[in-house]
Amino acid sequence: MIEKIVNCLIEDLGKHNNYNEIQIEQMKYVTKVITYELIKFTLILLIFSLLGLFKECVLISIFMIATKPFTGGYHEDSQFRCFIATLIIILFIILLSKNTNLNIISSIILNLISIFCIYNEIPIINEKMPLTRKELIKKNRVIGITNTLIFLIISIVMFNVKWLSQTIVWTCVVQVMLLFNKYKKERRE
Repeated sequence: MIEKIVNCLIEDLGKHNNYNEIQIEQMKYVTKVITYELIKFTLILLIFSLLGLFKECVLISIFMIATKPFTGGYHEDSQFRCFIATLIIILFIILLSKNTNLNIISSIILNLISIFCIYNEIPIINEKMPLTRKELIKKNRVIGITNTLIFLIISIVMFNVKWLSQTIVWTCVVQVMLLFNKYKKERRE
């Protein structure tokens, strides 16, 4: 139903603005992805707010939004499965961060291992939406590494704010684990 509404809206907009078929298809795709992501994000925030875990959910979501599009990794085949997987992943990260007590050395070691894996593995190319342009792959790699480093530095600088620091560390560790999934990555040259 959502897809039909998006398609009708974009078709109408495209006709009124004399867009070609390729532009209309691109607009449909982008609008559909943004719409589904907003719905998923809103529902996840609502669920975790009801559980009293709003700030943790927001932090994990910000980390994922800032890194995952540039690193690649785990993807599901449907929007519903993606929603369920995201819900479970966020829940597991919150449980890890609340039920472990990392010291500063453990946090630094986990951060170093995470950044090493990210540096050596990204970007993971999704075979359903492959990147083929070398400059785009390189750009995503730099952005993914930079954004992750910023979060990991925050986790160390803000180490005394345990919920924040540990949530960042565990989010990164879980995101790194999800880099190693069923999709094969394209090797850098």
